Amino acid sequence: MGSDESFAYRRANQFESFLLDSKDPEQELQRIRQEEKARQITLKEFFQEYMERHGPHLSNKTKEHYRFRFKMISKCQEILDSPLANITKRMVLDYMNRRISKDGVSNATANREASFLKSVLMRAVEYDDLKFNPLSRLRLLPEASKREVNLSREQAKELLEALPANVDQIVEFALVTGIRKENILGLTIAQLKLFDDDPDRLGPVGEVELLAKQNKRLRLPLSQQAVDVLRRAIGDDRTDGYVFLNPKSGDRYYDIFDTFSKAVEKVGLKVNGGRFVFHDLRHAFATHLHAQGVGLDLIRQLLGHENLSTTDQYTTYDISRTAQALENLPKLR
Repeated sequence: MGSDESFAYRRANQFESFLLDSKDPEQELQRIRQEEKARQITLKEFFQEYMERHGPHLSNKTKEHYRFRFKMISKCQEILDSPLANITKRMVLDYMNRRISKDGVSNATANREASFLKSVLMRAVEYDDLKFNPLSRLRLLPEASKREVNLSREQAKELLEALPANVDQIVEFALVTGIRKENILGLTIAQLKLFDDDPDRLGPVGEVELLAKQNKRLRLPLSQQAVDVLRRAIGDDRTDGYVFLNPKSGDRYYDIFDTFSKAVEKVGLKVNGGRFVFHDLRHAFATHLHAQGVGLDLIRQLLGHENLSTTDQYTTYDISRTAQALENLPKLR
């Protein structure tokens, strides 16, 4: 405590109070220091730390994209100069509405910028600069229309053939599982349970445990196709570490934006007249299952959604296939 006796007594009383509440004094002190830091460091100051620590894992195009979004958010001085802990959902919603009314951007653009800000604050939690994300459960604005993802089997095969080795395994795994990109890139062997060596086992041939949005843990079944991809990626020798390794670095992939975009452009994939992105593979997964008669509630569980309305945004209906269902109505004459 040093030579200050009165400070030592105050700290002793503080520790006694923590212990009476069954709390760890050291952890509580760390929490207090963390809260004090969060009350001081502003978004403008933290973004520099964010790019220094997270930036090296991103492609140049992604970094440029992030800086542009931050530049837009910087127009709101209230958010820019606020300590991280003082940023509120109301502030962000007001910013989104101003972007729409004054700058004429779409709801989708405003949502993307708010989601980016939310992800930046999530990194602040990860770096111990913030106790919790104040934008957790931020309700985004309704968007004009859902993405109509119609990826045929032939197009999927063309896409895989246009991708370099190893990256094609990541995309194939996304197509047969519907798992989000960040979960796939950060997937470790420890998260997997593979049962395909047991011919007598009933149920799935594999399982994977994921940390989904809002820190929710999901345990999902894996199909034989998914397990086959994993077996190719892991090989016979590796028993730990990341599943999908970058052969250049020997480490996990942190970003495949440029590689994926080039392959998409080569194949000529489009969604709603715009760019086909990695997240559309998740839409394709849902649409393929629904086309085979799998119900929305089951697809909801496989995607890790909380409600069916979200799942419905991921499924694209084939009107000709839907029309066939009308033939099941009873004949009245």
